[in-house]
Amino acid sequence: MTAPPKPVELSLPTRARLRRAGSWSRLVAVFGLVVGAIIIAGYASTFAGWPKEYAEPKAPMTAVDLTAIPMLIGLVGGGVLLWGYARNVAAFFRQDESALPRAFRKLRYSVMLWTFGLALMTALSAVSAWSKL
Repeated sequence: MTAPPKPVELSLPTRARLRRAGSWSRLVAVFGLVVGAIIIAGYASTFAGWPKEYAEPKAPMTAVDLTAIPMLIGLVGGGVLLWGYARNVAAFFRQDESALPRAFRKLRYSVMLWTFGLALMTALSAVSAWSKL
């Protein structure tokens, strides 16, 4: 049988930096979720025909709208993942040793989501620019 893993021992400066990172990630998560909600509300009201000036032509989705979709997914998904990171860091400080690997996994997923979203936004912008040539 294998021995249980040793508890994680962090120095005091590392613990302080980890606490700060957790609190900053919670702030960034809230900011991302609020901005995402505002943008989604703006698109929903525009497509619903409010205000009435936008309802007249009923233009099809433009390339700007298509590049906004990955941005919204990145904002909301990144916000949720960063909130999970902050929650797991807080759980680690409440003596849950298994929370620290979960926290860094959430952080890694957040970076992967942002990378994928940025690549998709860049590709859609390039296709839009290419079609205008």
